[in-house]
Amino acid sequence: MALREQLRHHREPLKRIAAGPELLMSEKEVTLPTMQVSELSSHFAIAQAQRAEAEAQLQQANDAVRSSGVGRCQRVLNSGLIQSLREKEAALMDTAAELSSRYGKDHPDIAAIRSQLETTRQKLGLEVDRVIDGLHNQVRAAQIRGEHVARSFAGS
Repeated sequence: MALREQLRHHREPLKRIAAGPELLMSEKEVTLPTMQVSELSSHFAIAQAQRAEAEAQLQQANDAVRSSGVGRCQRVLNSGLIQSLREKEAALMDTAAELSSRYGKDHPDIAAIRSQLETTRQKLGLEVDRVIDGLHNQVRAAQIRGEHVARSFAGS
């Protein structure tokens, strides 16, 4: 009988703990913080990946500009305006070559075409600069998102 009494004596506090809602956390309360941390971790990983991608694109564009290979940069290739300006540049160069071979390089129309070609190239340069500025902005936005998520993570 002594063993049964001891068992009952030890079970009573366990029953009180189990019955007292103020002492036990519900399953929802236990998993909610875990879910929040998991979600923040996921957001942080996504922000870091976006930042790395933006930085890689910016580096690629800067390298292409330095090596005069702007046409190899994916962002530049995807720009409709840059494609249009490249086509215009090619057409003007073809026209200038044709007129030069037909009339000589001092023909007045060639001077006008060279002026148009210079204007087109300036516009092309400005548009490439705009694309690169956009990449800089994407990198900065990704940095800010990452910092925001990190602050949220630290505050949770």
